[in-house]
Amino acid sequence: MSKKILMVIASNQFRDEEYQKPRALLERAGVKVTVASSSLKEATGMLGLKVKPDILLGDARVEEYDGVVFVGGMGATEYWENPTAHNLARSAHQSGKLTSAICLAPMTLANAGLLKGKRATIWKDAAGDFKSKGV
Repeated sequence: MSKKILMVIASNQFRDEEYQKPRALLERAGVKVTVASSSLKEATGMLGLKVKPDILLGDARVEEYDGVVFVGGMGATEYWENPTAHNLARSAHQSGKLTSAICLAPMTLANAGLLKGKRATIWKDAAGDFKSKGV
């Protein structure tokens, strides 16, 4: 039975390589990747990559995946205060599934209450906000 990962990208300004490289590595390992976003319209990365999401973030069901990856980039801030993203992250974590984030996206996990008292990394410009969340 193959593994399934949900990659969450911003509707605009996700970081191209933070999407492309992990996706390529996962697919080479035989993992099926599904892309979720807040819109089904074609998303544009910071460097111009175009990606058509497979599903809406609100339609994602944690039980269908082995893990969730929140992709970074400036657009990742759209999920920092997003209850749907927080619930998805919490559900994945509580189910013991891979719950990860890249670059600026870890703030979504911090705001969901998943990183308090833990060591984690984030893009340097957001480090103060990260620390204020107890990370």
